[in-house]
Parts: sequence; structure tokens; C-alpha cells
Amino acid sequence: MNWQLWMRWDRIIAEQRWGSASEVQQDALRYARLTAGAEEQLIQSTRPLLVAMAQLPEMQGDDAVECSLLLGRLLKQYPTYTNLGVAEPDGQVFVTALSRLETHYGDRTWFRQVLETRDFAVSGFLQGRNTGKTVLGMGYPVQDAGGQVRRVVFAAPDPPSGRLALGAWRRPTTW
Repeated sequence: MNWQLWMRWDRIIAEQRWGSASEVQQDALRYARLTAGAEEQLIQSTRPLLVAMAQLPEMQGDDAVECSLLLGRLLKQYPTYTNLGVAEPDGQVFVTALSRLETHYGDRTWFRQVLETRDFAVSGFLQGRNTGKTVLGMGYPVQDAGGQVRRVVFAAPDPPSGRLALGAWRRPTTW
């Protein structure tokens, strides 16, 4: 068998087994779109959660135990998140749903954006300091009656690429 015939035969076998390159590209594009849509949906659903959390008296008060218990209950209701918490304006964590950990977020871009804009902010993917998992950092300011940022509430959801999209993505029939 000459090498050209062998190459053609090899390509036919590969296409039967794995699908054509075009099919693989289409599957990858479909997966990317699904992931992007799931990420946008996650961001849009996190904002109102953080806005609501910022209004709760527990987030503004000084009772860390009461605040932690509330965050723990919320985390059980929202399994999409790896952690929920509250930080002081200097970045020191006041309390999280997981525990009262000594953590500092003042160097995180999303945290600085919350302080600068006094609005919702989202990071890119980062490694969670409390969980070690890859997360999206999101925060919202807790403001006092005068509009000063008293604290920052935050949420650390699992990125959709590892959770939502894979669950909804169908494996191609050629696999």
C-alpha cells in the first residue's frame, strides 16, 4: 500500500472514530457559547443576592457570630457558591459563611473596584483564598446612611465552565 493510500485510509478511520475536524470545531464553539452564557447568567443572578445581603442589619452590625450564622444559612440555600462573606473597607475579612478566617481581600481587583465605584464588581477567575478552588470574585458595598462604604459583601461562585456548562453539554455522538 503506498503512503498516500495509507494516509487517506488513516483519515477515514480517524473521522469515523472522532468525527471530522469541522464537527470537533462546532462542538468546541457550542461548548464555549454555553459556558459564556452560563457565566453571564451567574453574574446576573449574583448581583441581586449581594444587593439584598448589603441591606441586612447583620452585615452592618458588629456581631460576627450572628452574621456568620446568617451567611451559613444563605450558603446552604445557594449551593452555587463556595463562600459568602463580609469584609471591612481595608480588605480584612469580618466573617465568612465557612468560618471566621483571617483573610485579606484589599489587594483583589474586584474589592478595589467596589470601593472605587461603590457598585457591584466582578473579577476574572482566581484562586479562592479560603477554599483553594477556582472562583469568580464578586462584591457589593454595604453603605451607611451617609453613603460611606462600611463593609463589602462578597460571593465566590464556582465558575460555570466546571459546573453548569459540563452538566448541560451533550457529548457528540461521534465519541
